[in-house]
Amino acid sequence: MHARLKTPCNVGDGLASLDGSALTVTRLAVSAKGCSEPAAAYEHWTWNLIGAPVPYTYDGATLTWTSARGTVVFRR
Repeated sequence: MHARLKTPCNVGDGLASLDGSALTVTRLAVSAKGCSEPAAAYEHWTWNLIGAPVPYTYDGATLTWTSARGTVVFRR
């Protein structure tokens, strides 16, 4: 599976896998556009969040990623 994440400044592409109830992104390649604050902080947080397996839940309408680094909620 393929993962693509976009931050305010850059795009990251990598391999994604679902193992039980966790999303793991590996071999992440990120573009290298410079970024000023606060966007740089958002970007740093995003790459740190997916730098380790991210537990998730999905109820058919809402996908929630939750880890010690934070929570992201995606809704249809």
